[in-house]
Order: sequence, then structure tokens, then C-alpha cells
Amino acid sequence: MAQNKFRRSKERKKLRFSNFHYSSEAFYFLTICTKNRNPFFGNIQNKKIVLNPLGYIAQKYWKDIPKHFPNIGIDAFIIMPNHIHGVLKIKKSGLSDICRGRRSASPTPSDRSKMLIPKIIQQFKSSVTRKINHCFPEKIFRWQRSYYDHIIRNELSLKNIQEYIRINPEQWKNDEFFID
Repeated sequence: MAQNKFRRSKERKKLRFSNFHYSSEAFYFLTICTKNRNPFFGNIQNKKIVLNPLGYIAQKYWKDIPKHFPNIGIDAFIIMPNHIHGVLKIKKSGLSDICRGRRSASPTPSDRSKMLIPKIIQQFKSSVTRKINHCFPEKIFRWQRSYYDHIIRNELSLKNIQEYIRINPEQWKNDEFFID
């Protein structure tokens, strides 16, 4: 039995684009969900997000990403009741500074832990979790494992994603993450 479990985890579908370096200059559309889609961050009222204190914590830490990663720009984003959509941009200059002064070759596609986008998401998720669990010990806050990413390849795609993020609260009842 244990052998079958091991084999299943080895055969798990890879979520990332296998030959792409997630420290490359680009726009990235990211979606991060709470565990079991629990609505920890607030609710939708009159087609607008109304953040609760946990939602404000998530929003603050998302906005703080450039403080920790200076060559990251924040584009459109929204905190929804049980997930976050956001567009981050890796700017070209100084990537070696972000990677803690390393001047060695770029990480291989199989070494995701050294790539910038996974580092950002890991730091964001752990910071939000620590703060929420410290401020609200009665809450059992958890993130869903991993996250969704999409590499934005052109201006039209960027505009469409920005619009999708903007109208996400208006479309909440039809959203794939909607839980009543």
C-alpha cells in the first residue's frame, strides 16, 4: 500500500510550464486559493468585495511584495473571499541582486525553489499565515497547496486579465471558486 502512495506522488501532474524560467522578465498572472476554498478574506456585497481583517492582512502583504523583491512590480490584483488573483511583473535589471547576490548560472527548470515567482509566493503565503495565526489564534487559516500561474505573453492577454480581475467581484456567483 505504501508503495502505491509513493508511486502516485511521483506521478503527480507538474503544474508549472516545464521549460520556462520563473525568474525571467515577464508578467505573471497568479491565483492563490485558501484551503477548501474557505472564505477567510471577506465576502461579496452588491458585487463588491468587502474585506474583513484577514482580507486586509492578505492585501497588505501583497502590496508589500516589492519591498522584499525590489525588481517586482504589482499590476492588477484583487483579494476575493477565498482566493487572490494578481499580476506581478519581473523587471529586467538587477535580477542577480534579488537572487541574494548569486552570480552563477540560472537555475535549471527542475530547480524551481531557486526561481523568483515560487519564492515570492512562498514568502507571501507564509507571511500571511504567520500574521493571521498570530492575530487570530482562534482561526485555523490554511492555504491550498501550490497556486495557479499563467505567463502573460502579449498586451491583449494582459488587458484581458486586468479586466477579468477588475470585474471578478461582479461575476462572483459564476466564479469557479464561488462557495455560498
